[in-house]
Amino acid sequence: MYNCAVFYGDYVGVVDIRSISEHFKKGFAKKVVLFIGREPVKKAAEMLKENDYIEVKIVKKPSKSAKEYFKSLNNSFLSDLNEFGERAMMFDPC
Repeated sequence: MYNCAVFYGDYVGVVDIRSISEHFKKGFAKKVVLFIGREPVKKAAEMLKENDYIEVKIVKKPSKSAKEYFKSLNNSFLSDLNEFGERAMMFDPC
């Protein structure tokens, strides 16, 4: 189990939150931090409020901010939201 999972992307949607929640319930990480470039849409924002283990940081450069934050952590996971969970499977060409 990771102490913290750090994700970054331009936006976060329902599919992302659902994937993160599923992994969290399986013991993937103790805490999740999302670095995103814009506010989540209504349904995603509601889901984030329900999941108190997810911390959201809205920044101008999500990738850079996430990588800097990740360097300060031990036993952590870093991923682009496009390469994680259901969203990654949607973009799979196979």
